[in-house]
Amino acid sequence: MVWGPLTPALLEPALGDVAAGVRRHAVRLAETRAGTGNRLGELAARLADDPDPQVRLQLALTLGAWQDSAAGVALARLAVNSGSDPAIAAAVLSSVVNHAEVLIAAVTQANNEVREVFADPLLDMSLALDRRDLVMQFLRPTLAPADGHFTAGQFHAFTHFVDALARKKLSFIEYSETGDEKLRELARQAVAMVAQARRVAADATQVVNLRVAALGLLGRSGAGSATDISRLAVLLQPSVPGEVQRAAVQALGRAGDAATPGWLLADWPAHSPATRATVFNSLLGRESWALELLRRLERGQIASVDLEVAQRDRLLKHSSEKVRQLAGTVFAATINPDRQKAIASFQPALFLTGDVTRGRAVFAKTCATCHQLDGVGREVGPNLISVKAHPPEKLLTSILDPSREVEPRYLAYNCELTGGDELYGIIASETGNGLVFKLPDGTTRNILRSDIKSLRSTKLSLMPDGLEAALTHQDLADLLRYLRHQPGGE
Repeated sequence: MVWGPLTPALLEPALGDVAAGVRRHAVRLAETRAGTGNRLGELAARLADDPDPQVRLQLALTLGAWQDSAAGVALARLAVNSGSDPAIAAAVLSSVVNHAEVLIAAVTQANNEVREVFADPLLDMSLALDRRDLVMQFLRPTLAPADGHFTAGQFHAFTHFVDALARKKLSFIEYSETGDEKLRELARQAVAMVAQARRVAADATQVVNLRVAALGLLGRSGAGSATDISRLAVLLQPSVPGEVQRAAVQALGRAGDAATPGWLLADWPAHSPATRATVFNSLLGRESWALELLRRLERGQIASVDLEVAQRDRLLKHSSEKVRQLAGTVFAATINPDRQKAIASFQPALFLTGDVTRGRAVFAKTCATCHQLDGVGREVGPNLISVKAHPPEKLLTSILDPSREVEPRYLAYNCELTGGDELYGIIASETGNGLVFKLPDGTTRNILRSDIKSLRSTKLSLMPDGLEAALTHQDLADLLRYLRHQPGGE
């Protein structure tokens, strides 16, 4: 048999073949062969709704090589209908350069799920390429109120845009002043949005999600930012919904005012545990604020028992030597720095009879904030089903001296950002241009590498020392029994 060249005439029917594998390979082979005089591009574009995800994935990758309008429409269709698939979403974004206008138009009109996947990377790309036309394409629907009122989605979308500019050390006013009159007109609309955000945030009659969205625009540089501080501080009281309180705490932290620790700690006893955690995280973002927290603990204005073990541990492992030293002094009476001494003191627990039911309760109280077992807890550290075969002695050491043996993927890192914030957590995953940081509360944060000022391993486990302060010998015996009471564990 003599083989001839692979022609468009051979590929065209393959794009409609009943076998998904044939269609997928046909799309890949058509990538360099579509053009005038054949229908390869047209036929391939029709596969945007193909039932096979591998075909759609290959199409998303291939469309970036084509510049015709049909390819752009097909790519937009893939984004809207298949963007929930992470692999297809990544492929769509890899093909966006030739079809940015069409894709942005589709994303800005799509549902919230699609916007959440594509809006930020498309906006970052537009800013990186200095494509003001694309930026304006994003902003027009965002800054166009319906009947004079902005929605929560519009507040969120503009907040994301302002954050993207902040990473470039720019405000929207500064950015718009370098553009044409159309961009300056959008800046005037943005001023109106921020003014409305201030009114909405303070209005107790507004729904909570709208107030929280509005608060994302407060506490930023620009006209009125100084008075934002007092507006935000008023929201830190028990009568205000918890979600609004915590959004106000984050806005105060974003403002970076020297008086922020005073506002955040003024009514500490009245804060719920969730709000306290948000306050604590904000204060740890800056060295001077963390020191102020410790000074108040030192003076007895805040009781050390008000901080969770993990929070005390974060202060003891802070990236700042000043903070670590002061924390060591403040917590000297509550945290035993000698882990071996703690292990020795709990040896009697190894000779007690443990109870599974009581041990499950100890786990829920002491361990579930960072570990998961039997469907209970947060999966920050490893799922403890992995320790079921460990002998009691090893488990005792791991609980009381967690940094003695720790897998590299569970080592804690301090990450300082160029904006001054500091994060503490584990690196959940890495990409070419960023990290996914998992924080001690189980939430994650995406960090661009360009925003990282420093990244340092603590050489320590994220699991805190000092858990024994809340345990009796019997508690630990019960916990050991529960951890090993699994099929194949004993």
